[in-house]
Amino acid sequence: MHLRARAAGLWRDKSGKSTPLAGAVVIALRLLMLVITEGLKIAVIMSGVKDAFEEAVISVVTENYNETYHCVREGYAGGYEPTGAGFYESLDLGDVRGRLSGLLGLTPEGDALVKKVDGQTEYRVSGIATSVQNTHLRTGGEKFTAQGELLLEIPVRFEGREVYAIPIRIAVKALMREKF
Repeated sequence: MHLRARAAGLWRDKSGKSTPLAGAVVIALRLLMLVITEGLKIAVIMSGVKDAFEEAVISVVTENYNETYHCVREGYAGGYEPTGAGFYESLDLGDVRGRLSGLLGLTPEGDALVKKVDGQTEYRVSGIATSVQNTHLRTGGEKFTAQGELLLEIPVRFEGREVYAIPIRIAVKALMREKF
């Protein structure tokens, strides 16, 4: 109780003893607002990049719709085409990097794709890797699957200077399901 009364007395004191406390409160509030705004910025960017990456990986699956068939209908399953000696795998791996770049308005910079706003890097996408897993011949129940992974780096700024780039791994998976 004594400490509470003393703290309340600091606010009512007119001699200027509460000036450092008011300054500390202002600095603490500013840092809190910085953390909140940067956290929201990171969440929005991450969500947008993940959605665009999902769309790019889904496009790989939909580009293969005409090569994948249900094993009952065609006598074989997956993205295979018959030849005189058997079957060969016929897959379209798509252009995930190009599609992602077009969806997000990214520009190439070395091995990465970069989003710049007013000359400053808003985020960087690198390490884009995709793989397609075809179903096996004459089996049912398996799914034609496309998987992708990338590294998203979002710089955190304080007073206009980049303090740290937060690395975030994003992985997505798309598959084709039998409708009938």
